This record gives sequence, C-alpha cells and structure tokens, in this order.
Amino acid sequence: MMMRLGAGISNFREIIEDNNFYADKSLFIKDLIDFNDKVTLITRPRRFGKTLNLNMLQYFFSLEHKEDAPLFYKLKIWQEGAEYQEHQGRYPTIFITFKEIKEKSFDLALKGFKGSLADVYRQFDYLLSSPLLAPEEKSLFEAIKTEQASPDKYRGSLYKLSDYLHRFHKTKVL
Repeated sequence: MMMRLGAGISNFREIIEDNNFYADKSLFIKDLIDFNDKVTLITRPRRFGKTLNLNMLQYFFSLEHKEDAPLFYKLKIWQEGAEYQEHQGRYPTIFITFKEIKEKSFDLALKGFKGSLADVYRQFDYLLSSPLLAPEEKSLFEAIKTEQASPDKYRGSLYKLSDYLHRFHKTKVL
C-alpha cells in the first residue's frame, strides 16, 4: 500500500491508521518519561508539528486512549520495552489547543479561549457526579463548561481541573 503525505493532518490516529507518511518522533515520549520534569515547554516555529506531537502524547498517555496501544506497536517507543509501554493509557490527560483562536480583538479572543476551555471541561463531565468536588467547585466547573464564568474565574482553571482529576484518579495528570 502506498503511503500518502497527509499534509495538514494533526490527528495522530488518522496519520497512523490511514497509512500517511509519519516521521517517527515517538522517542519524545521516552524523553518526557526519563526527564520526569514537572513542566515541559515546547516551542517550535509554525508548521513544525507541535500539535501532532502533542496529539501523539495524548494518544499515548491518556486514560481515554488505553485501547489505542496498537497505534504504537510499529513505532520506536514500543521497541523500548515494558518500562515505557506501561505508561500507555495510564494518566488523565488534558489536551488543549488555542491554534484556532486568531481573533483581532481581545473580546473575541477571550470568547475563543472560553470556548476551548469549555470543550476541555466537557470531556471530564463525570467529575460533576463525584463527591470529591465541593459544591462551589462543581458550580465553578459548570460555569466554565457552559462559558458562563466571569473572566476572573478562568484564571487557574486548568490548574483547578488538574487538581480535580488528580483527586478523582489518584494519579498525576498530564
């Protein structure tokens, strides 16, 4: 089967399953595990594959993608052995991108930012039924999820979501 270039595709699963050409950067996963940094800043120029790499990380680490291990079977990270394979599908993972927010005014950019955060919060809706969240935390969660929170409530909202996920899953959050 002939490989396609797949230009403009930033979904890791689509790249792999549709037999698009893929420059294997999966050892980036090994680096992240080995370095064990609290924070990793990934900066590259536009069109350098940041979104695809972050999407690859999401498919590798996320609890939601535990069944997606076969995507990695032919990649270098899987050849590194069980020490790395055991991390696949193990962590609650927050994936957010702001690449679609290209507004020229602050108000419109803020609206786009709120929408992106709402999308992320909706992915973890199940937290609202958890007794681990206090009523005021559930209220804030609901307000962010529905884009009804005041602008100051968005400050620290990703940190708060990480905290909620950590309490619920009892493991680190990526």
